[in-house]
Amino acid sequence: MAALRFVAISPKSVPFPQPLLGFPDRIHHAPFVVDRHLQIPLDAAVLESGNALVVTTEQPNEKSGQLEARGAAVLHMPASDGKVDLVALMRELAGRNLNEVLVESGNRLNGALLQAGMVDELIVYLAPHLLGDTARGMFDLGTLSALDQRRAFTISDVRRIGSDLRILARMA
Repeated sequence: MAALRFVAISPKSVPFPQPLLGFPDRIHHAPFVVDRHLQIPLDAAVLESGNALVVTTEQPNEKSGQLEARGAAVLHMPASDGKVDLVALMRELAGRNLNEVLVESGNRLNGALLQAGMVDELIVYLAPHLLGDTARGMFDLGTLSALDQRRAFTISDVRRIGSDLRILARMA
């Protein structure tokens, strides 16, 4: 039986053309979008697979019905501080026997998962390009006021893929 893994993306990353960078082609994956306000466009490419899961805090409405008509499953989750309750979401996924989640999203969802202690491994692709200090970082962690607030990881693998580096790091 093939491994079933879910790939979490945020609505801000839906338009980008490179999802699923961390999964080998031989592994079956099912995408899900964490979208508290159902902002995902109905023509989003992630919906084309017919097995996408859209996670929202919205109650069932016209948009959720339209998404379901496109083949997506819509999961209505409780809110926590106005956002999808990530602890409840992970419990729901575990209840569906889904225990591995690859997250390819923006800095807010990445930061929320890291702050909630739900990240045990990072797969980071480093391209030889500088974007400057106004570019979005990988994690929205708020202001770092002391060095002891940093998150420590141990690098377990580095590979060159074309001109990029793929870095595998685990929580220290």
